[in-house]
Amino acid sequence: MDNRMRLLMLSLLTVILVASTVIADIWMAESQSVTNQTEIQQSAEGSSVELYVGQNGLWGARTNKGRILIQPAWYYLRNMSDSVLIARRDDGKEDRFGLIRTNGEILIPFLYTSISSCNQIPDMWLGCFTENGKEYCHLYHGDGTRWSDITWDSCSVENHVLHAVCGNEEFEGVVENNQLLWQHWQTAYPVGLHQLEVSFEENDLNHMPPIDTLNDLGMAAAALLRCMFITNEPPDPSLLNLEDGRDLYSVYQYRNCRLRKAKILRISQMKSEGLPVYCVQVFVSYDRTDAENGTETVETSMYLRVNRNTMGSCIYSGFSDSQQMAAG
Repeated sequence: MDNRMRLLMLSLLTVILVASTVIADIWMAESQSVTNQTEIQQSAEGSSVELYVGQNGLWGARTNKGRILIQPAWYYLRNMSDSVLIARRDDGKEDRFGLIRTNGEILIPFLYTSISSCNQIPDMWLGCFTENGKEYCHLYHGDGTRWSDITWDSCSVENHVLHAVCGNEEFEGVVENNQLLWQHWQTAYPVGLHQLEVSFEENDLNHMPPIDTLNDLGMAAAALLRCMFITNEPPDPSLLNLEDGRDLYSVYQYRNCRLRKAKILRISQMKSEGLPVYCVQVFVSYDRTDAENGTETVETSMYLRVNRNTMGSCIYSGFSDSQQMAAG
């Protein structure tokens, strides 16, 4: 009986020792896994915030001294900067990525299908999302602020140059001193079956109003061309400066003309004491037809003067055509 008892106790002790060894190996393996993953995150991002995996398999964040910043409750975390993390709540197909602060506060809602670094441009991150079946994107700094308020149709980086598209507008730019400088901008505005084209390079853009203003003035110029060559009616009276805009009623003389091509050559801000005044120079090519001379092609420069009113709207205040007599 004593021998049996001794054998039983010896067997139990052996089982306990083996189980303890297995548990210790598992614990050390998990600890090593957390350490390795944390080191990878630090090496990749150069952040003082360490990301770690808890025993529940979820991600958390802590300081490099081990103080817990965020409990392990996130399916995915990635360093964006020392103060902002890219986060994902869970692995559900409908879940999205967002931005949180290192204290766990939600900074940007979970809207994005992906948030990735633009590797060739420091401090630039691309957040992509889908709306009505179409993909769009935003550009972010590492601190979670936007580079611009524009929602882009597409963005890509090649040879450290950002290529971005928004509607008909195409941009190319570089980052200097943490500022986005546009080197090229082009777009087009519909004028019947034709278009008013715009294309400016860096040297031109440096001496012109901001691109938002250029776009507004381009739309105003296209609207006037539609009055001249499509509807043959003067602009809406609410868009006319009645004191200075009488010459805009000359649009009637283009009623026998067919537009061939139009391109904005230059936009400049004129000296004024009050609200901004701009001059838009447009190259225009059109065909004029009459019974006596048949059809002839006229190429001319037109000048449109546009004021901003107190509401920010564009008001036509002047018009001239270097070949106005040719229109008839």
